[in-house]
Amino acid sequence: MILLDLMMPDMDGFQVVRELRANPMTAEIPVIMITARDDLDARAEGMRLGVSDFLAKPVFRRQLASRVRAQLEVVETARNATAAMDRLDAVKRRSQ
Repeated sequence: MILLDLMMPDMDGFQVVRELRANPMTAEIPVIMITARDDLDARAEGMRLGVSDFLAKPVFRRQLASRVRAQLEVVETARNATAAMDRLDAVKRRSQ
């Protein structure tokens, strides 16, 4: 999981997300964008790039914890589904 600010000095958060998504090793890492720029255009661009969630500043601890927990649950669910599909494929191959 990556918590990423949208506005940074050398590279903005959108550029970071583009690079993360372009690399197969980092493409699936959930990204929560934290930003003072909480407008629909920023959210739309982030979602188009694959940002998992947005948090507007100021960020409250409970809100952050809840969003992080939700993203980790999504990752765990995806891993479980992949493992189940792999097991089904193995059973299918053995029965052929």
